[in-house]
Amino acid sequence: MFFYLCIGEFDWRHELTVFSTAGFWLWHEGAWYVALLLPLYLLTPLVYKLLQNDKRLLISIILIISLVSVCMLNIKCVNGTTHEIFSNLQWAFGRVPSFVMGMAIAPCVKNGIKVNYLLIIFCSLITYVSIHQFVSKDAPTQWCLVPPVLAVMIFLLNNLKNFKWFFVIIGWMGAISLESYLANIYLPNIVKFYFVPYKSGCQILYGGYLEYFLVGVIGIALAWGIHSLSNPIVYRLSSK
Repeated sequence: MFFYLCIGEFDWRHELTVFSTAGFWLWHEGAWYVALLLPLYLLTPLVYKLLQNDKRLLISIILIISLVSVCMLNIKCVNGTTHEIFSNLQWAFGRVPSFVMGMAIAPCVKNGIKVNYLLIIFCSLITYVSIHQFVSKDAPTQWCLVPPVLAVMIFLLNNLKNFKWFFVIIGWMGAISLESYLANIYLPNIVKFYFVPYKSGCQILYGGYLEYFLVGVIGIALAWGIHSLSNPIVYRLSSK
């Protein structure tokens, strides 16, 4: 918002609609993750209550299958705006299965109950492929990266328990994950506008790797700064 205000391309109605997260549901524009958090927080108590029994894994599987199935439906609306809203709802809630899976597994982690890592990889892979193949309709080839990446992550978490620095880094990145996500959405446009080589078509920009590096470094630094400033305020508000 402030970036477009500075460069003179600011539209109050449009930017406020995006800022309120309504822009995502109407036009698929803005931070979908933040837009999805609002209804998801309202549904969390219900999902939590459903998973508070011995059959939570079965219930979570039923919820995941139901979510993917509903998001796969080809809903046709006469009104174009209504159709766009339904499409955005399906696109967003197609990402919720991972949230349900996390809530189902969390009690096991909290109580020290071991879960077969092959089951986690299999469920994650099936969910990922289903979402991209049937919901997003983009048929990704990168699905083949899911098993090895998850296997490496599980191996590291199981075998680096004595390396406290590893978990300190993960915890720190987790603490600023929301701010980092937002920074990585909006920083590319700012970098492209102000970074001189972009305007000159410099060859060092081949492949976009310099852009990725700048956005990553600046984004993490900016996320840490915003988190450091906002966290005390949030803590005071939540403690009242």
